[in-house]
Amino acid sequence: MLVEKYLQFGKYTKKAPEWLLSKISKIDKSVIDEEYVKKVLRIIAEEFDPDRYNIVRVNNIRESRLVDVDEILKRRISSCGARATVVASVFRSLCIPTKLIHGRYIETNPEMRHAWNEILLDDGTWKAFDIFGEKREIGKYHKKEFEVVDWEEVEDNIDTI
Repeated sequence: MLVEKYLQFGKYTKKAPEWLLSKISKIDKSVIDEEYVKKVLRIIAEEFDPDRYNIVRVNNIRESRLVDVDEILKRRISSCGARATVVASVFRSLCIPTKLIHGRYIETNPEMRHAWNEILLDDGTWKAFDIFGEKREIGKYHKKEFEVVDWEEVEDNIDTI
């Protein structure tokens, strides 16, 4: 049951739009491994390319997390929480279980909130990925605090996390 939980859509992680899924459908999906995930993440990241689009940057946690995938892509809202929402929406639309992770990125500020995803690979392991950064990897400065299916789970206390 745990795996199926992370296939569910929520208030913010609605089904990804068909136009985005169409771009991703060109990638060979025969094996869901790190390489496949990183290819998909590159396509999603392209949707937030400031050389191609007018990007809206937000630092407010409400504007970062409490926005649905359609609005994020329409307005090109670029924040860790918004992009993590899009990642969850896309992978779940592809029937790949995906968690939203809330934590801290403590390299320069131990209080800096950050969001990323964990994705279930074909080998049965959950692997963390951060859509920000070239390598899309989680490093020693990422500190996980909790995981959710959808940000609506923390809506009522979003300002205190």
